Amino acid sequence: MASWPVTLPDDPLHNGYSETLPDNVIRTNMDKGPAKVRRRTTSNVRPITCKMILTTAELGYFETFFITDCASGALSFEWAHPRTGTTTDFRFVGQPVYERVSGSLWSVTFNVEQLP
Repeated sequence: MASWPVTLPDDPLHNGYSETLPDNVIRTNMDKGPAKVRRRTTSNVRPITCKMILTTAELGYFETFFITDCASGALSFEWAHPRTGTTTDFRFVGQPVYERVSGSLWSVTFNVEQLP
């Protein structure tokens, strides 16, 4: 399993970080009365959105990590959880988005899911 590269920052920007609790409930509406609700599984993935400011060189490392080490998001990787600091397994969801900030600085936004 790949690990988050040491050539990249460990922490996302505070302004670009969001985390959602796992959606782990099934709700079935009834013809009458309240909906039936049950837990789907004992654990589920936790969606996280991250934003980082990277130099052009760091963006190259990030892209290599995403495409080669993580097989364009198909393989999981180990990373220190941005909120807890605990090393955890993650997997990319979708494609990262790059935006030029200035000169050789890039804003990179990406979504990951924390695996159970």
